[in-house]
Amino acid sequence: MNKLVLLALASFLLLGATTPNNKINLYDAINQKIISVDFKGNEESTHYYEPVVASIQNNTNSNYTIICDNGFLLEPSDAAQQTLIITEEQMISLAPKQKINKQIKAMCIEPNDRSGNELSTYTLTNNTDTLLNKMADFVNKHQYYTACAQAAIWTVVRKNPLYYIYGADTTEANNLIDYIASITGWQKQQSPDSYQYNFYIPPKEKLSGSFTFGFKSAKDIQVAMFNTDGILVRELFNQKQVPPTKNRIEYAFDFNTYTDDTYFVKLIVDNKVLMDRKIDAKSTRDKYKQMWEQQNR
Repeated sequence: MNKLVLLALASFLLLGATTPNNKINLYDAINQKIISVDFKGNEESTHYYEPVVASIQNNTNSNYTIICDNGFLLEPSDAAQQTLIITEEQMISLAPKQKINKQIKAMCIEPNDRSGNELSTYTLTNNTDTLLNKMADFVNKHQYYTACAQAAIWTVVRKNPLYYIYGADTTEANNLIDYIASITGWQKQQSPDSYQYNFYIPPKEKLSGSFTFGFKSAKDIQVAMFNTDGILVRELFNQKQVPPTKNRIEYAFDFNTYTDDTYFVKLIVDNKVLMDRKIDAKSTRDKYKQMWEQQNR
Protein backbone atom coordinates (compact mmCIF):
# COMPACT_ATOMS: atom_id res chain seq x y z
CA MET A 1 0.00 0.00 0.00
CA ASN A 2 1.56 3.34 -1.05
CA LYS A 3 1.93 6.39 1.17
CA LEU A 4 -0.95 8.33 -0.46
CA VAL A 5 -3.42 5.53 0.19
CA LEU A 6 -2.22 5.17 3.79
CA LEU A 7 -2.53 8.91 4.32
CA ALA A 8 -6.07 8.95 2.91
CA LEU A 9 -7.05 5.97 5.09
CA ALA A 10 -5.59 7.63 8.20
CA SER A 11 -7.47 10.86 7.43
CA PHE A 12 -10.73 8.92 6.96
CA LEU A 13 -10.30 7.07 10.25
CA LEU A 14 -9.40 10.26 12.08
CA LEU A 15 -12.47 12.06 10.69
CA GLY A 16 -14.70 9.15 11.65
CA ALA A 17 -13.24 9.09 15.15
CA THR A 18 -13.81 12.80 15.69
CA THR A 19 -17.36 12.87 14.26
CA PRO A 20 -19.04 9.61 15.33
CA ASN A 21 -22.65 8.94 14.34
CA ASN A 22 -24.31 8.52 17.72
CA LYS A 23 -27.84 7.17 18.11
CA ILE A 24 -30.13 8.50 20.81
CA ASN A 25 -33.84 8.68 21.54
CA LEU A 26 -35.46 12.07 20.88
CA TYR A 27 -36.75 12.37 24.45
CA ASP A 28 -33.31 11.64 25.94
CA ALA A 29 -31.54 13.91 23.46
CA ILE A 30 -33.74 16.81 24.54
CA ASN A 31 -33.26 16.14 28.25
CA GLN A 32 -29.50 15.82 27.83
CA LYS A 33 -29.48 19.08 25.83
CA ILE A 34 -27.80 17.34 22.91
CA ILE A 35 -30.48 18.92 20.76
CA SER A 36 -32.93 21.79 21.10
CA VAL A 37 -36.42 21.32 19.66
CA ASP A 38 -39.35 23.64 19.05
CA PHE A 39 -42.61 21.79 18.38
CA LYS A 40 -45.17 23.92 16.55
CA GLY A 41 -48.52 23.33 14.88
CA ASN A 42 -48.62 22.53 11.17
CA GLU A 43 -51.29 24.58 9.40
CA GLU A 44 -51.02 22.43 6.25
CA SER A 45 -52.16 19.23 7.99
CA THR A 46 -55.16 17.77 9.74
CA HIS A 47 -54.83 16.79 13.42
CA TYR A 48 -54.55 13.09 12.49
CA TYR A 49 -51.72 13.18 9.95
CA GLU A 50 -48.74 15.52 10.51
CA PRO A 51 -50.12 18.11 12.94
CA VAL A 52 -46.72 19.17 14.30
CA VAL A 53 -43.47 20.47 12.81
CA ALA A 54 -40.33 19.95 14.89
CA SER A 55 -37.50 22.44 14.43
CA ILE A 56 -34.45 20.49 15.62
CA GLN A 57 -31.02 21.97 16.39
CA ASN A 58 -27.97 19.81 17.00
CA ASN A 59 -26.11 21.55 19.83
CA THR A 60 -22.96 19.43 19.53
CA ASN A 61 -19.96 19.00 17.27
CA SER A 62 -20.86 15.37 16.58
CA ASN A 63 -23.09 13.56 14.13
CA TYR A 64 -26.28 12.20 15.66
CA THR A 65 -29.10 9.95 14.57
CA ILE A 66 -32.16 10.94 16.56
CA ILE A 67 -34.76 8.20 17.02
CA CYS A 68 -38.24 9.71 17.13
CA ASP A 69 -40.30 6.88 18.68
CA ASN A 70 -44.02 6.52 18.20
CA GLY A 71 -46.05 6.48 21.41
CA PHE A 72 -44.61 9.63 23.00
CA LEU A 73 -47.02 12.48 23.71
CA LEU A 74 -46.99 16.07 22.51
CA GLU A 75 -48.58 18.21 25.22
CA PRO A 76 -49.86 21.61 24.06
CA SER A 77 -48.99 24.76 25.99
CA ASP A 78 -52.70 25.65 25.72
CA ALA A 79 -54.59 23.13 27.89
CA ALA A 80 -57.73 23.68 25.81
CA GLN A 81 -56.00 22.19 22.74
CA GLN A 82 -55.53 18.53 21.88
CA THR A 83 -52.77 16.38 23.32
CA LEU A 84 -51.28 14.28 20.51
CA ILE A 85 -49.66 10.86 20.39
CA ILE A 86 -46.81 10.28 17.93
CA THR A 87 -47.77 7.55 15.46
CA GLU A 88 -44.62 7.07 13.37
CA GLU A 89 -41.10 6.07 14.29
CA GLN A 90 -38.50 7.90 12.23
CA MET A 91 -34.74 8.34 12.20
CA ILE A 92 -33.47 11.91 11.94
CA SER A 93 -29.84 12.39 10.91
CA LEU A 94 -28.10 15.53 12.14
CA ALA A 95 -24.65 16.81 11.24
CA PRO A 96 -22.72 18.87 13.81
CA LYS A 97 -24.63 22.10 14.62
CA GLN A 98 -27.18 21.30 11.93
CA LYS A 99 -30.75 22.60 12.18
CA ILE A 100 -33.63 20.98 10.30
CA ASN A 101 -37.44 20.91 10.27
CA LYS A 102 -39.30 17.60 10.44
CA GLN A 103 -43.02 16.98 10.20
CA ILE A 104 -44.25 14.66 12.93
CA LYS A 105 -47.06 12.18 12.40
CA ALA A 106 -49.42 12.16 15.37
CA MET A 107 -53.08 11.80 16.33
CA CYS A 108 -55.37 13.42 18.86
CA ILE A 109 -56.09 11.63 22.17
CA GLU A 110 -58.37 14.37 23.54
CA PRO A 111 -61.42 14.42 21.23
CA ASN A 112 -63.21 17.17 23.16
CA ASP A 113 -60.37 19.69 22.94
CA ARG A 114 -59.69 22.13 20.11
CA SER A 115 -57.35 21.25 17.30
CA GLY A 116 -53.99 22.98 17.24
CA ASN A 117 -52.98 25.59 14.69
CA GLU A 118 -49.84 27.26 13.37
CA LEU A 119 -49.47 29.19 16.65
CA SER A 120 -49.64 26.08 18.85
CA THR A 121 -46.56 24.92 20.75
CA TYR A 122 -45.92 21.53 22.33
CA THR A 123 -43.69 19.70 24.79
CA LEU A 124 -42.60 16.08 24.34
CA THR A 125 -43.61 13.87 27.30
CA ASN A 126 -43.66 10.18 28.19
CA ASN A 127 -46.81 8.12 27.72
CA THR A 128 -47.71 5.50 30.32
CA ASP A 129 -51.01 4.39 28.78
CA THR A 130 -50.40 0.83 27.54
CA LEU A 131 -53.43 0.72 25.23
CA LEU A 132 -52.51 3.99 23.54
CA ASN A 133 -48.93 2.80 23.07
CA LYS A 134 -50.22 -0.36 21.41
CA MET A 135 -52.49 1.70 19.16
CA ALA A 136 -49.56 3.93 18.12
CA ASP A 137 -47.52 0.80 17.31
CA PHE A 138 -50.37 -0.64 15.24
CA VAL A 139 -50.91 2.59 13.30
CA ASN A 140 -47.17 2.83 12.66
CA LYS A 141 -46.89 -0.79 11.55
CA HIS A 142 -49.76 -0.58 9.05
CA GLN A 143 -49.27 3.07 8.02
CA TYR A 144 -52.87 3.88 8.94
CA TYR A 145 -52.52 7.66 9.00
CA THR A 146 -56.21 8.19 8.32
CA ALA A 147 -59.49 9.52 9.67
CA CYS A 148 -60.49 5.92 10.37
CA ALA A 149 -57.44 5.34 12.58
CA GLN A 150 -58.16 8.60 14.39
CA ALA A 151 -61.66 7.30 15.10
CA ALA A 152 -60.08 4.09 16.44
CA ILE A 153 -57.85 5.99 18.87
CA TRP A 154 -60.85 8.03 20.05
CA THR A 155 -62.80 4.80 20.49
CA VAL A 156 -60.09 3.49 22.83
CA VAL A 157 -59.95 6.79 24.74
CA ARG A 158 -63.72 7.08 25.14
CA LYS A 159 -64.38 3.33 25.46
CA ASN A 160 -66.98 3.65 22.71
CA PRO A 161 -68.57 0.65 20.95
CA LEU A 162 -66.30 -0.62 18.20
CA TYR A 163 -68.80 0.30 15.48
CA TYR A 164 -67.73 3.91 15.98
CA ILE A 165 -64.79 2.93 13.74
CA TYR A 166 -65.76 3.21 10.06
CA GLY A 167 -64.48 4.75 6.86
CA ALA A 168 -64.13 4.44 3.11
CA ASP A 169 -61.66 1.55 3.47
CA THR A 170 -63.68 -1.22 5.14
CA THR A 171 -60.65 -3.53 5.32
CA GLU A 172 -58.74 -0.94 7.32
CA ALA A 173 -61.75 -0.33 9.59
CA ASN A 174 -62.21 -4.06 10.22
CA ASN A 175 -58.49 -4.52 10.95
CA LEU A 176 -58.61 -1.73 13.53
CA ILE A 177 -61.76 -3.16 15.11
CA ASP A 178 -60.27 -6.67 15.30
CA TYR A 179 -57.04 -5.36 16.82
CA ILE A 180 -58.77 -3.30 19.50
CA ALA A 181 -61.01 -6.25 20.37
CA SER A 182 -57.90 -8.44 20.73
CA ILE A 183 -56.06 -6.07 23.11
CA THR A 184 -59.06 -4.99 25.19
CA GLY A 185 -61.38 -7.99 25.23
CA TRP A 186 -64.23 -5.73 24.11
CA GLN A 187 -67.00 -7.49 22.22
CA LYS A 188 -67.69 -6.58 18.62
CA GLN A 189 -71.27 -5.47 18.06
CA GLN A 190 -73.45 -5.19 14.99
CA SER A 191 -73.22 -1.66 13.63
CA PRO A 192 -76.55 0.24 13.69
CA ASP A 193 -78.03 0.60 10.24
CA SER A 194 -77.70 4.37 10.31
CA TYR A 195 -75.88 7.14 8.52
CA GLN A 196 -73.95 8.12 11.65
CA TYR A 197 -72.12 4.77 11.89
CA ASN A 198 -71.85 3.69 8.26
CA PHE A 199 -69.76 5.46 5.63
CA TYR A 200 -71.83 4.06 2.75
CA ILE A 201 -75.37 4.92 3.89
CA PRO A 202 -76.43 8.09 2.01
CA PRO A 203 -77.63 11.15 3.90
CA LYS A 204 -81.39 11.74 4.09
CA GLU A 205 -81.34 15.50 4.65
CA LYS A 206 -78.51 16.37 2.34
CA LEU A 207 -76.27 19.41 2.34
CA SER A 208 -73.97 19.02 -0.65
CA GLY A 209 -71.18 20.77 -2.50
CA SER A 210 -68.15 20.04 -4.66
CA PHE A 211 -64.48 20.80 -5.24
CA THR A 212 -63.08 21.19 -8.76
CA PHE A 213 -59.35 20.76 -9.28
CA GLY A 214 -56.70 19.44 -11.63
CA PHE A 215 -53.20 18.00 -11.15
CA LYS A 216 -50.38 16.83 -13.40
CA SER A 217 -50.01 13.50 -11.59
CA ALA A 218 -52.24 11.07 -9.70
CA LYS A 219 -53.08 12.15 -6.15
CA ASP A 220 -54.61 10.68 -3.00
CA ILE A 221 -57.78 12.71 -2.43
CA GLN A 222 -59.79 13.03 0.75
CA VAL A 223 -62.66 15.29 1.72
CA ALA A 224 -63.42 15.56 5.44
CA MET A 225 -65.71 17.61 7.64
CA PHE A 226 -64.56 19.42 10.79
CA ASN A 227 -66.35 21.46 13.43
CA THR A 228 -65.46 25.04 14.39
CA ASP A 229 -62.84 23.71 16.85
CA GLY A 230 -61.03 22.00 13.99
CA ILE A 231 -62.02 18.52 15.22
CA LEU A 232 -62.73 15.79 12.67
CA VAL A 233 -66.46 15.04 12.44
CA ARG A 234 -66.77 12.78 9.40
CA GLU A 235 -64.85 11.65 6.35
CA LEU A 236 -66.91 12.41 3.22
CA PHE A 237 -64.69 11.10 0.40
CA ASN A 238 -61.49 9.09 0.19
CA GLN A 239 -59.85 7.71 -2.92
CA LYS A 240 -56.25 6.77 -3.65
CA GLN A 241 -54.42 7.81 -6.81
CA VAL A 242 -57.15 9.84 -8.50
CA PRO A 243 -56.07 10.20 -12.16
CA PRO A 244 -54.28 13.41 -13.20
CA THR A 245 -57.16 15.09 -15.03
CA LYS A 246 -59.61 17.85 -14.16
CA ASN A 247 -61.76 16.42 -11.41
CA ARG A 248 -64.96 17.41 -9.70
CA ILE A 249 -65.39 15.76 -6.31
CA GLU A 250 -68.89 15.98 -4.85
CA TYR A 251 -69.52 15.70 -1.13
CA ALA A 252 -72.62 15.66 1.07
CA PHE A 253 -73.60 15.15 4.68
CA ASP A 254 -76.83 14.81 6.63
CA PHE A 255 -77.41 18.18 8.30
CA ASN A 256 -79.97 16.74 10.72
CA THR A 257 -77.48 14.11 11.94
CA TYR A 258 -74.73 16.69 12.39
CA THR A 259 -76.48 19.60 14.06
CA ASP A 260 -73.84 22.31 14.60
CA ASP A 261 -74.54 25.66 12.95
CA THR A 262 -71.20 25.76 11.11
CA TYR A 263 -68.77 23.21 9.71
CA PHE A 264 -65.62 23.33 7.61
CA VAL A 265 -65.16 20.93 4.70
CA LYS A 266 -61.55 20.40 3.66
CA LEU A 267 -60.07 19.09 0.43
CA ILE A 268 -56.99 17.11 1.43
CA VAL A 269 -54.51 16.20 -1.31
CA ASP A 270 -51.66 13.80 -0.52
CA ASN A 271 -52.45 14.48 3.15
CA LYS A 272 -52.08 18.26 2.86
CA VAL A 273 -55.06 20.60 3.22
CA LEU A 274 -55.48 22.31 -0.15
CA MET A 275 -58.90 23.98 0.28
CA ASP A 276 -60.98 24.81 3.35
CA ARG A 277 -64.65 25.70 2.86
CA LYS A 278 -66.95 27.16 5.52
CA ILE A 279 -70.43 25.58 5.51
CA ASP A 280 -73.44 27.39 7.00
CA ALA A 281 -75.54 24.39 8.03
CA LYS A 282 -77.97 26.48 10.08
CA SER A 283 -79.22 28.48 7.09
CA THR A 284 -79.83 25.25 5.15
CA ARG A 285 -81.82 23.81 8.06
CA ASP A 286 -83.81 27.01 8.39
CA LYS A 287 -84.58 27.01 4.67
CA TYR A 288 -85.83 23.42 4.75
CA LYS A 289 -87.88 24.17 7.86
CA GLN A 290 -89.57 27.14 6.15
CA MET A 291 -90.33 25.04 3.07
CA TRP A 292 -91.86 22.31 5.24
CA GLU A 293 -93.99 24.82 7.17
CA GLN A 294 -95.27 26.39 3.95
CA GLN A 295 -96.20 23.00 2.52
CA ASN A 296 -98.11 22.02 5.68
CA ARG A 297 -100.15 25.21 6.25
